[in-house]
Amino acid sequence: MEELDLLRKYWNKTEYPKIKTDELREMIQKRSSSTLKWILIISILEFIFWLGLNILSSYSDFSEKLAQDFGEKNHALIYTVEYVSYFVFYPVIIYFMVRFFRLYRAVSVTDNTKNLTESILTTNKLVKRYIAFNIIFVLINMIVGGIIGISIQNQAGFTPVNWLVNTIMIFFLLIFIGVITGIIWVFYRLLYGWLLKRLNKNYQELIKIEKVTEE
Repeated sequence: MEELDLLRKYWNKTEYPKIKTDELREMIQKRSSSTLKWILIISILEFIFWLGLNILSSYSDFSEKLAQDFGEKNHALIYTVEYVSYFVFYPVIIYFMVRFFRLYRAVSVTDNTKNLTESILTTNKLVKRYIAFNIIFVLINMIVGGIIGISIQNQAGFTPVNWLVNTIMIFFLLIFIGVITGIIWVFYRLLYGWLLKRLNKNYQELIKIEKVTEE
């Protein structure tokens, strides 16, 4: 009887907690992997959306209308700014997608709690940088577009009418930039914020598991 009690005590102190923590870690790993998969999918869908939008606009009659309205010189300037922004935007987005994919793979195959927590922390920072880049990129594009529009408006020379038009344009441009930036920020906050919240919850649970295993 005494030996049986000792065996039970040993089982409770060693095997059961170990099995429980291993199962919990595996569950958290699966949840984290699923969340990272969705982050990757959403970033790919965003990339396809912007790429498709640019392809559609290039095949539309928008370019011809732009040339007629602003002249060939201004049209070339707008195109230059547009292509430069593309050469910055798409490579950076591809870089983020590759990083998301690598983190997804790392989380899916890891069997170490410390590596899993580090991957979650890295993902958190990377998603925040991804959101910041997208918002800043859109903001810069709108500001540059507004400056080009005002410059084109002033080509006829400075007049009181032009000054009034410029003032109105700047006022509405600032409102437009603020509204669009706010909408994008809220969109990212709701979408990625929810996913990051899930990852943070997983991270907190992993920290608890680490404390239990160390005791």
